[in-house]
Amino acid sequence: DACKAYLPHSLDGYLSEGSARRLVDARAARVRDLGARPVLVLTRQFKDEWYGTDPVARAAIEKREAHWRALHAEMASWSSRGEQRLVPDSPHGIPFTHPQAVVDGVNEIVEVVRRLSVAASQ
Repeated sequence: DACKAYLPHSLDGYLSEGSARRLVDARAARVRDLGARPVLVLTRQFKDEWYGTDPVARAAIEKREAHWRALHAEMASWSSRGEQRLVPDSPHGIPFTHPQAVVDGVNEIVEVVRRLSVAASQ
């Protein structure tokens, strides 16, 4: 119901964002140095039993998850203050299933930025 109620008000922005997506993605893909900006990358970590018992499927999923974690680790390395944090028992939608992990992460980054700002002003 909420989506239906807001769609008439948000559709233009959604379509504009979609049309600019290719350009935004191309520009973002070139960024690999975030300097000393604090960065926290939250990475999902499924429960082991989620993988199931089929050995072929399990191997494929484990390979994909290892690749995903490596990409997240690389992203965290773009900053000298970067950190990757695994969120146990979480799927792709960490903000929906583990919102406190997101809130805690945002609060930590805000605190680091405040400390850096105070230190720079002294």
